[in-house]
Amino acid sequence: MKQSQLTSRHGNVCAFGRHKESLWALSVTPRWTTRLAPAGRPPLGRTCGQDTALLLPETAPERWRNVLTRETLETSHSADGQKRLPLHAALGRFPVALLEGRP
Repeated sequence: MKQSQLTSRHGNVCAFGRHKESLWALSVTPRWTTRLAPAGRPPLGRTCGQDTALLLPETAPERWRNVLTRETLETSHSADGQKRLPLHAALGRFPVALLEGRP
C-alpha cells in the first residue's frame, strides 16, 4: 500500500494488505497512540484518523468487513481517482482493524 504524505496522521498508522486471487486481508493499527487521543481515551474515529486515508490498489475491493467488529466499510475515491479507505472508518469502533475484502 502507498503512504499518503498529504494527510495529517500518515506517520501514526501501520497497515498491511495481502491478497490471493479475489480474497483480500488488511490489518490496520495506530502508532504512537498518545499523539492520537487524549489521555485515558482510545484512539478511535475522527479523533484518531482526521483526514488520513489508506491508499489502496486499484484492484482492491470496494467493500470491506471488519472481522473484529462485523461492520462493513466502503472505499471512496480521491479527485485523482485513487481508491481510499478513511482511517477514521477503519478505526471507528475499535483501536485496531482486521478487514477482509471480496469483489
